[in-house]
Amino acid sequence: MSRLVNQPASVVTNPEGAPCWVNSWEVLHVHSFHREWIGALEGEPERDIWHVETARGILELHRVRESWLLARAED
Repeated sequence: MSRLVNQPASVVTNPEGAPCWVNSWEVLHVHSFHREWIGALEGEPERDIWHVETARGILELHRVRESWLLARAED
């Protein structure tokens, strides 16, 4: 089941910038990454979108500048 979370997340990244820990859950696999820039046309900053797998399920993480947001979680 997929649910919106939209809460700040504590993320640790590896040297390449990929998430390896999210809120004390180890990232087991990175499923996808893309940069969303369409909001920049309206003055919003670009955001990096990551889909990662942890023991808690698949998480959608957004990175805007230096802040991380847990946007969605799937069980």
